[in-house]
Amino acid sequence: MKIGIAISHKKYKQRNLLEFAERIGVDIVQMEMKTLGLFDFDLSYHLPTPKIGPHFKIKNENKILTFCRDLSSETRVTIHPPNILQKDFNALGEEKRKKILSNMTDFYAKLADMNLIIGIENNPVKANGKYGSTPGQLIELVELIKDKTDNKDNIGVAFDVNHAIYGLHDIDEKLYVFDDYATKMYDYINMIHIEGLQEKAQKNELETMMFTHIGEKFIDKDIPIIIENKKLSLSEMTESYKNLKEVMKTQKNYGSKGGCAKRL
Repeated sequence: MKIGIAISHKKYKQRNLLEFAERIGVDIVQMEMKTLGLFDFDLSYHLPTPKIGPHFKIKNENKILTFCRDLSSETRVTIHPPNILQKDFNALGEEKRKKILSNMTDFYAKLADMNLIIGIENNPVKANGKYGSTPGQLIELVELIKDKTDNKDNIGVAFDVNHAIYGLHDIDEKLYVFDDYATKMYDYINMIHIEGLQEKAQKNELETMMFTHIGEKFIDKDIPIIIENKKLSLSEMTESYKNLKEVMKTQKNYGSKGGCAKRL
């Protein structure tokens, strides 16, 4: 089990962030789409969200595919479902919904055909939230994509824990919702995003409790766990990374190092 952190601060230069990742000894870094390079850790890329254009085509498809053609085989990429509100998707007729799903899954299948490891990331659960925030929708997407590619094992779900528990404050509620998502999507999850905490007072209890719960739930899955929080300073990110690393040392499939991630 590899451990990672997501860093997407505008105030830091990308080279400085990469040097920071090397300095704390990570296994995997999630980068922006514009960046390529060779480092002592694995690279993962958070691709831009697909945008639906005229005739329900993916407007930024060519830009994303062009970048991905330069990636090595079996590079991990994370990508959201297209940017459409659930209420707008529901308001469309059945044929239009089918067209969106068809164009969407055609696009994801092209990424799979490049032999990339793809994680479809769940959108945040909010009022008037976006399509692709529920386990059922993500599983449906993955199955539809698998029908269109021979690289079926490369398609899965990037489970963003904070997106699933958005708006919840009680730790028991958070753990209940986490368990619900994790249980339903367990066989599909190929990466986990978890938010590190800024407030030091919360770290020992809440952060460690969530990290431990994730480790116990996914003890038998060799997948990356990436800390992703744009608000964290580098020192706070380092603290959360070390906390997660210490927690995961008790897990039987934990690797020797951790990981780092950066959004595209």
